[in-house]
Amino acid sequence: MAEDPPGAFPFVALWLSFMGLYGIFLFQLFVPLLAPAAGPERSGLRWTFLRSLFGELRALGTVDAGQPRHPAEPREGPGLWLLDARSAMAVEREGVLLRIEGPGLAQVRAAEYVAAFVDLRPQRFPRGNSSPLRVRTQDGISLGVEIRTVVAFRSQTMPLNLIGCSPYFFPPWAMRQTITHALRAARAAEDRMLHWFELSYEMARGELSIRIGNLLFDQLFLFAQPGSETRLPAAPLARLAEEIRGALDDDLRALGIRIDRLRVTLSEVPEEARRQRVEVWRSQWAAHLARVWPGGSAWRNPRP
Repeated sequence: MAEDPPGAFPFVALWLSFMGLYGIFLFQLFVPLLAPAAGPERSGLRWTFLRSLFGELRALGTVDAGQPRHPAEPREGPGLWLLDARSAMAVEREGVLLRIEGPGLAQVRAAEYVAAFVDLRPQRFPRGNSSPLRVRTQDGISLGVEIRTVVAFRSQTMPLNLIGCSPYFFPPWAMRQTITHALRAARAAEDRMLHWFELSYEMARGELSIRIGNLLFDQLFLFAQPGSETRLPAAPLARLAEEIRGALDDDLRALGIRIDRLRVTLSEVPEEARRQRVEVWRSQWAAHLARVWPGGSAWRNPRP
């Protein structure tokens, strides 16, 4: 039986060592190119990819506009997420919020998990059709009212140099504090976890119910009287929306949220109340015509 040459084993060992070093060199060279990261992040990025090679990495996902591209991706660590310039995420451990990550590469370590993804852009709520809010006026008339809000994080400012930073996440430290306050308030507001942009809607809904409860039905349809030269600055519901917006400003400012737009519209009015309002409007104009044109009634009803 033929035997291997005496120098074959050392040669194979040397070759394997060389290939291992060559692989490490390529790994160190190409990992930053495949996933660019800042200096402090590169070492953690390399270790993350090594763990993925050994099957220890649970999640490797991407987030676009606050939404994971693959919703089924595990949120438990260890994991690595790539967030675009419009996104951030909250990392927790045992129910305690640890930090806000993003945009860019974000690591989730062992025993940590992603509690929420955040879309940093201004948000409109509610989206699409929504059920009207049932309110009752001071004189007991039930109405259906809809609220529409557009909100944004107050800390957002446009950086002078857009290279390497996100206009939706600037200044970074202030934005992280703002997102932290908003998420904590959203969790404390209800038993379920609200989105940060739902906070202003919930607060506006409660304020609207109180304010309409202190108004009569006719006050919600108050227009300038016929013949009056006094013009109201805005429709009653528009003025009511501005009042609510001003009342909530201080509370939302403490959370780092601002209301860019608040709209209140009337969607459901009882038919009886609608007819009553039309009759009042007709009587007002009839009295006005009688004053400015005394012969108008005779002209409208000429004798045969």
